[in-house]
Amino acid sequence: MHQLIIFNPTIPIEISDSGHIFLRVRVNGSEPLLFGLDSGFEQTAITTKQAKALNLKLYGDTQTTGGGENTEDISFTKDVSFDLASVNFKLKEIGVLALDFPAPAPNKVIGG
Repeated sequence: MHQLIIFNPTIPIEISDSGHIFLRVRVNGSEPLLFGLDSGFEQTAITTKQAKALNLKLYGDTQTTGGGENTEDISFTKDVSFDLASVNFKLKEIGVLALDFPAPAPNKVIGG
């Protein structure tokens, strides 16, 4: 028998002065990290700095394009667990790149 369970968590968001949306996400059991919500980005990504801090194993160094004419260095990491407002999921692969863009407040750091 199939049982339908409706789950409607409350997901707190932070919005920057420029209108960008950010979420707090735990990665592999980390403290909550600030992740930008970007519907135009093809893949979930974490900053290189944060990936190294979490000792994630990187592979596949290459280049990517996207925002403008510049290229960015990108690597990948596998089997990463996420916890977003008590919703837990695991992704087989995520991108790892600099992600140097402004946080919603000057004293905050972007994790992904």
